[in-house]
Amino acid sequence: MSWLNDNFISRFFVTVINWFYSFTGSYLLAVILFTLVIRLLLLPLDIRQRKAQQKQAAVAGKVKEIQERFKHDPAMAQRKVQEFYRKNNIKLTAGCLPLLLQLPILFAMFGAITILSNVQMVTMVSDLSQGKEAQLESALWVHNIWRPDTGTASVMPSVSEFSQLLTQSKDLIGENLITEQTMENATTMLQNTTINQLALITPKLEANSFFGSMAQEGLNSIDPARVTSAVTMNYNSVIAPITNQYEGVANGWYIFPLLAGASMFALYRIQRMQQEKAGSPQAGSMKSMEIIMPVFIIFWASSAGVCFAFYWMLSNLYSLALIPLTDWLAKREENANPKNDEKPKKQKALKA
Repeated sequence: MSWLNDNFISRFFVTVINWFYSFTGSYLLAVILFTLVIRLLLLPLDIRQRKAQQKQAAVAGKVKEIQERFKHDPAMAQRKVQEFYRKNNIKLTAGCLPLLLQLPILFAMFGAITILSNVQMVTMVSDLSQGKEAQLESALWVHNIWRPDTGTASVMPSVSEFSQLLTQSKDLIGENLITEQTMENATTMLQNTTINQLALITPKLEANSFFGSMAQEGLNSIDPARVTSAVTMNYNSVIAPITNQYEGVANGWYIFPLLAGASMFALYRIQRMQQEKAGSPQAGSMKSMEIIMPVFIIFWASSAGVCFAFYWMLSNLYSLALIPLTDWLAKREENANPKNDEKPKKQKALKA
């Protein structure tokens, strides 16, 4: 994993999610609680964003009037609108802060789910190699929440996928996430897989050929007892009870990634429509993001554990449900502000 995903923020998210898991016993419930906490912490910024949008909506008519007055000089029209916003203490950037904060949180959450997925898979393989029982955590139609909800993802990672996540997990040793013994057990299973493949392919190669000689020489350099052990104690044989149970079955049906993308599209569409109504110049840029971000989220959610798609879907649904509440809170705060009543009428008038 790159630093963009695996950093101190994503590690902190892992700690919080594991803490929620310690008393819920379900990582999906832990992700739900984590999502609610994050969104509640961002609530003041959400209210600030809605207040900024309401201010823009209140002066939309005046902005349109200025734009119409200078319609033959777009540069002047833009400058006059900016001056108008500045004189009336309307900050366009106030509505962007929650959206800007979503990006680092998004990257950190992707990294956190990747870390948790790697730890869970490595630990499961290690436990299976030691004869312990291991049970997958499922969710509705998804058989393994640590794998993507797609029609092409297997329930358990392939040998190459497991090798990659094992490499990524080496940096997690000593951080109370994974033990050295667990990593050693999983690494041994992966090494035994290579030895077993070598033992299977060597007899099929011509003995006097270049590759046949190299394969035989490599096999002879390995302890015969290790070769015998590798036949029954390799990665594929260890996970066989699970792969046999789900033979020919994909881990999911693309539903959670599509729901995450659809909820993202709905949120951006509503926000763009509100900005267009308010006459905000940012509405144009939102139109392109309305398509780009959902596609980006669908792609990303299809390459990570289900918990990532589940988190982003919940976060978007929360934001959609929060729109009428933040509108009400923002209006209530504005009406309760005593300064509005103290201002002289001539100062209440908008400055053009």
